[in-house]
Amino acid sequence: MKYFLKDITLYGYHGLYDDEKENGQYYTISISYHDLSLNNLNGDVFKKDSIENYVNYIDVFLLVKKVFHNKRYNLIETLASNIHKAIIDTFDVTEVEIKVTKKLYSKYSSLNEVSFTYKK
Repeated sequence: MKYFLKDITLYGYHGLYDDEKENGQYYTISISYHDLSLNNLNGDVFKKDSIENYVNYIDVFLLVKKVFHNKRYNLIETLASNIHKAIIDTFDVTEVEIKVTKKLYSKYSSLNEVSFTYKK
């Protein structure tokens, strides 16, 4: 079972440049993962309509927010890697893919955003 959390928008003070660190900017994070807890369950799991058989995507979302806000990152690559590690270490999931997109500030007005995707 593959899950997608698309376009989690957070405001942070990450980046290499003083303006990024002082003024902050919006980041968009998208995540996909395969829920291993469902591998050994049969089709009856869908009839129960209960979260107890799944990795709760709200818990994944809250973990992403925690990693994002607990530390300032110079690089979106490091941020994506740390989110990936936290998800793998916390939940019974595999095939985790993290995409971090940073909206660029006005200094680079002809470049709207930059993204980095991490999959291991």
